[in-house]
Amino acid sequence: MAQKRCYFLPCLVLSFILILPDLKAQIKSPYKQLLTSSETIISDTISGIGLDLNESNPQAKHGEVDISIISPGGSNLPYIYKVDYRPDEGFIGVDTFVLEYRYANTFPYLAYQGFRVSVKPSIVKANTDYTLVEAG
Repeated sequence: MAQKRCYFLPCLVLSFILILPDLKAQIKSPYKQLLTSSETIISDTISGIGLDLNESNPQAKHGEVDISIISPGGSNLPYIYKVDYRPDEGFIGVDTFVLEYRYANTFPYLAYQGFRVSVKPSIVKANTDYTLVEAG
């Protein structure tokens, strides 16, 4: 009598291996996560060919966002932007804001990226100290 083989278990394991990365991608947050301590600026760089970067809604409620150009693009060179987030003095918590990406001559023309900034209390406190040095 021929012995029957069970292919169910290997197929089940293989399907989990193939499906698991897709499930992790679906769970991923739509926000880019940034972490800083109170009263400390955090920066990020964003680049793209033909990219124009602007603030969109919702804007940061507990801090200030500043966008500056590090390198102007053109002639197939990417624009490079620096995005600074400065939390309000004394703010501890989470703040969010959205940036609008405009790409010239491409589809989709507009794209949006949310940023989630976690502002934690600083564990280091720097106190001003004075040193007296004798001349001579």
